[in-house]
Amino acid sequence: MRVASAAGHLFQAALPVCFAALLLAAPAAAYQAQVAWQPVAGAQGYRLYVRQDPQDYGAGVDVGMPTPGADGALHSTLGALSDAATNFFVVKSYDASGAESAPSNELAITYAEAAPFTDSDGDGLTDAEEDVNLNGIRDPGETDRLVADTDGDGVPDGIERDRGTDPLVPDAGACTAIPFTDFGFNRRGTTDVGWDDAVDDTALHVVQTSRGILKFQASYPARGAAILTTPVLVTAIRSTQRFRVEIQVRSTAGKRYTMRYEGNGGADRLGRRAMTVTLGDFSDGDYRLFARDLSLDLAVIDPTAVLATVSTMRVRGQYDMRQVRFCD
Repeated sequence: MRVASAAGHLFQAALPVCFAALLLAAPAAAYQAQVAWQPVAGAQGYRLYVRQDPQDYGAGVDVGMPTPGADGALHSTLGALSDAATNFFVVKSYDASGAESAPSNELAITYAEAAPFTDSDGDGLTDAEEDVNLNGIRDPGETDRLVADTDGDGVPDGIERDRGTDPLVPDAGACTAIPFTDFGFNRRGTTDVGWDDAVDDTALHVVQTSRGILKFQASYPARGAAILTTPVLVTAIRSTQRFRVEIQVRSTAGKRYTMRYEGNGGADRLGRRAMTVTLGDFSDGDYRLFARDLSLDLAVIDPTAVLATVSTMRVRGQYDMRQVRFCD
């Protein structure tokens, strides 16, 4: 999952709110727009308005009096903006009585402008990398920006690109499903394995009973160490709380390394034989793809190391998780 951002253009307004700038940042099908404007003398607050073509502006979002940034401008962020539509923005100031100014100049972000910063299917490729001509349609030679695994061979399109295989041809190698009956669980939560109609697949549902955020642990294998030589881990997770996927691997030189992937919190860290990667926000209630090429991640920790085996997998926290697969 990649996160990207870019500053937008400055737009001169004919009214007291004199300019606005946009900042796009999103790893999914929705993105955030950061609007910036110059303070208005005597204003008691500001409201931001959003619409999508051909709709009219609805109720504004009262953002109060933001603290000026280093550039002297006021900033506020609007979230959950669809990348499939053109979004329009205006800013209005209001006085002590609540009376509003006329709107500022109107800003617009089109699908083509948002696509380089969004990854609608969570496969590691931006929508612009998949919809190359930015027409919103999957054309011949393009991967599907709404389907993580276009060719259906079990490996997401982004990982196939990174590994040098063709995401349009089902030739990425075999995948081995790890049954949840092979997992072990500690006593700080309850588990249920069943068919989940939301994904048409078997899923593990975890309810944590401990107060600690990451106290509950599901471990594969239940005892000892695994001997998995396939480097690509693929599953899907949904959670409204912080969770962590922790993988231990061994290199061909016999050294052990740990990769930790944290959703809904955490911070990126890199150590001598371990790293932590933040996965971003999973709290929208939908399953999100979780896929990693462990051999590539190992190279980040130690460029000289070559993956030999995956020893253990642990998933901590409270979450729902689809069937786990390890692929060639």
